[in-house]
Amino acid sequence: MQLLPTDVVQRASRNESETIWVSERLIVALCDGLDETRLRRHCRHEYSKTVPQHRRKQDIMPDTGAAWRFAKIKGAWYYDLKSIPDKAPAKYRSRLPETETLLALHQQSLTESRQSELETMVKRSLKADYKGFLPAYAGHTTAQAEGLAKAAAVLHVAHEYARDQALDLRRMEFYSDFGAIVERLQVGYLPSNPRRLKEKLVRVLGGEVVTEVVTLPRAGNENAKKYDDPQIIAWLMTMRASGVNTTSTHIARQISLLCALYEKNAPSFTWLEHYLARPEVKQLTSLTRYGVGGRRALPWKAYVPLAGAAFSGDCWMMDGTRVNFIEYSEGDNKWQHMMVVMVYDVHSGAFLGRAYGKAENRWLYTEALAKAATTAGYLPFEIVSDRFPGYNTPEWQATTGKLERAGVQVHVTHKMQGKARLERAIDTVQMIGMQGSDKYYGQGVQSGRDYAHRAEEVLATMRKRAKAEGWNADRCILEAEKAFEIYNNTKYSEYSRERRTIELSPLELHRQSEKPHTSKHEWYELLHFYGLSKKIALRGQGMIVTEILKVKYTYVIAAAHYATIKAHKEVVMYYDLEDLTRVQLFSVAADARDEQFLCEATEQQAVQWHGPSKDGPAMGQARQRIRQWQDAQEAEMSELAALAKGTEDRLLMGQLHDKQTREQAESAYFADRPTVPAKRRVNPDQDADYVLSDNDIRGQY
Repeated sequence: MQLLPTDVVQRASRNESETIWVSERLIVALCDGLDETRLRRHCRHEYSKTVPQHRRKQDIMPDTGAAWRFAKIKGAWYYDLKSIPDKAPAKYRSRLPETETLLALHQQSLTESRQSELETMVKRSLKADYKGFLPAYAGHTTAQAEGLAKAAAVLHVAHEYARDQALDLRRMEFYSDFGAIVERLQVGYLPSNPRRLKEKLVRVLGGEVVTEVVTLPRAGNENAKKYDDPQIIAWLMTMRASGVNTTSTHIARQISLLCALYEKNAPSFTWLEHYLARPEVKQLTSLTRYGVGGRRALPWKAYVPLAGAAFSGDCWMMDGTRVNFIEYSEGDNKWQHMMVVMVYDVHSGAFLGRAYGKAENRWLYTEALAKAATTAGYLPFEIVSDRFPGYNTPEWQATTGKLERAGVQVHVTHKMQGKARLERAIDTVQMIGMQGSDKYYGQGVQSGRDYAHRAEEVLATMRKRAKAEGWNADRCILEAEKAFEIYNNTKYSEYSRERRTIELSPLELHRQSEKPHTSKHEWYELLHFYGLSKKIALRGQGMIVTEILKVKYTYVIAAAHYATIKAHKEVVMYYDLEDLTRVQLFSVAADARDEQFLCEATEQQAVQWHGPSKDGPAMGQARQRIRQWQDAQEAEMSELAALAKGTEDRLLMGQLHDKQTREQAESAYFADRPTVPAKRRVNPDQDADYVLSDNDIRGQY
């Protein structure tokens, strides 16, 4: 039985011992009666029923004790060896080898597929390690310098291998093996003949520098003709330094024409090529040739080194870019790319907030900033962004104005290097989180790396498969979020050379870092910085009815805020589309920065009051809130009425009091007055005198 290196995977988690996962390919090959369809429709489906709903989207299913526990590892299906059932008559587990045998076969497969140690070291040096030898060959052409550097790196690796292994270099076996590797990998500027290799390696062992041993053939030959005519060199330098940036062939033709006109001996193209490759020529001509701001001119331009942020929250960078997944469609055959706006913490390297949409605009920047502030729970010392579409709109200016008033420094940069750390982090997200996805199409169109782009045939297959799977915006966002989460939760030591000693992920580093320069704010304050807002009129007894995204919402204010809210006819309501269960109310002001927080309002769901689903408790709670508002209003009126303490005022206010209050005030009035003796007065309308009675007195008041 032949095992592939990918047929067995051994993994250990925090809560269980090491788990042995067997590939679906091996199980189908060894178990008759099982195929991919049965495993998908029956085995995985039945096991999923035993897993809680919120954990069914995990790549590795939790162990519930049921049969056929499965996992998706690097895009392939695997099954827990100990969960494969062995019930009669199928006895699937018995058809597989025992655990020890299976592991031994897997180890043998890995050993057979693994290359020799020396060849592995040579391949690694040819891939990346040779770059350290390039400066020694600065005077050569690019192709020559790269070939010589690779040859020097390979010879250096062979020297270190022979020294570390304490090999007997008097025997020819090592040189034969080394020569076979050089011939198989086609290493230039190194002979494959064992005796010639031995000569070079012996020189290195004798103390010579490896870059002096590996040289161009016929190096040091002084028979070549030299051109030292200063006028020819002046013509050459002037043409190379021109911003027109013509080819070396064109320069050679022009030099030949000038030499013919001035009756000079024209240099050969080889001489011109070697002269243009000199360091002093590149130093003098690169800035004007490529332009001061050009990418190719950067190695020849001095800069001021900048230290990174010392603490989390010292600086956040914001930028938008295309999500490098294939196009998606919403079922209308219009295929488009997804855009993402990110908020990046410079110190920890964590992406704290992300927002997705069809185009990069101010709303995505606001949403990404909102998610970052909500996740982090603070506002940073500084925010840096570029001139994105909408950076100068009133909406974004209002947001930045609030942030600046809160002490946040907001900077807009137009330089390519203004967000260099964020640009490199985006590249790392692609390398770590996106390359494993079958929807990733490669890096940007300007990238010249060998691994930057997929073949057209592969892209066509990817688009066809995505269309059949119903690839849409939601799935694209989920796939992108998965890539960002992988990056945020992967330790730096697993992939970074610069931070290989840091055993923390970006999110862990952000959590553990001190944040002395940040500012803590309540949730309503953060919402005031980035939330959406609308001016709205208050209804009676703390009720708000409004529409958000064409959906009707009802919000209510607790009676505890009666004193705060009673004097406001209109308020500014701030809300977050991610959580519409509560909104924050601010006072109306001409400048949004002058708005003052009033209180919070919570959503009031419509109470079901008909049919068998009648919700009595909800109705009781709603009525209780209204009664509390009524009690607050009545309490205020009672306080106002208590100020009118004099009985005369109560008598004069007449119908504003009830009957009992009026009668009590009237009785108290006559009880307090001194006795009035009966007096006679002449009634001008009658001849007889009459006595002024109590009723007459009462009528006067």
